[in-house]
Amino acid sequence: MIDAAIIGGSGVGSYLATLGGRRVAVSTRAGAIRGTIIEKEGHRVLLLPRHGPGHKVPPHAVNYAGMALAVRELGGKVVIATAAVGSLTTEIPVGSLVVADGMIDATGRNLTLFEHGVQHTAIAEPFASSVSNSIRFALNSQSLSSLPGTYLGANGPRFETPQEITMYRQWGADVVGMTASSEAIAFAEVGIPYGLLCIVTNLGCGLSEIPPNDEEVQVMMKEKSPVIAEVLLSATGNWLNQHVTAIA
Repeated sequence: MIDAAIIGGSGVGSYLATLGGRRVAVSTRAGAIRGTIIEKEGHRVLLLPRHGPGHKVPPHAVNYAGMALAVRELGGKVVIATAAVGSLTTEIPVGSLVVADGMIDATGRNLTLFEHGVQHTAIAEPFASSVSNSIRFALNSQSLSSLPGTYLGANGPRFETPQEITMYRQWGADVVGMTASSEAIAFAEVGIPYGLLCIVTNLGCGLSEIPPNDEEVQVMMKEKSPVIAEVLLSATGNWLNQHVTAIA
């Protein structure tokens, strides 16, 4: 059993895999989910590499439903994730940290855990404020500043066109990614609070003379991964210390 889960996105997932721990495989109706359980401040935390070992699973093929079901099956109380994102405005430059506080899902994936029967899930707070506060506290402890922002989920794996970037900004989004909106939906449906720390790796297409490319994303995330991983672990500990009794 676990108390929490951390989902590591590009770069961070690979770094979390170096922290050791006990490997586990959880069988769910959506497929098997593999991760590692570590102990943090008396709590058990499941580490999940979103894109699998070696960063091989593309955004549209990630088993979001399986991850949500696995965390619920193991008794997880909270999930904190990280995601590499593109900025939709030059006012949020490359290298910025954004604690997501709103969401627009434009993936078209129609993800749900309720394929058989009608069940409507409220998702007024896709990123739980209690989790976001713990992330901000952890960032402040590292003397790192952050911005709030609305996350827009696009399907990928391609980057967005300049026209799409303009449209997404007009919709009220601040950053764009390819994964976290699906995660937020899946964890809302299993009733587990979910929080997201975004790392801006590039400006959206049309906002810079250089179009976004995967290499710059990976370079930025490799550079940021150690400190981001520490923030995620610290934020998880903060939330659990406030909401969950530590194990003996």
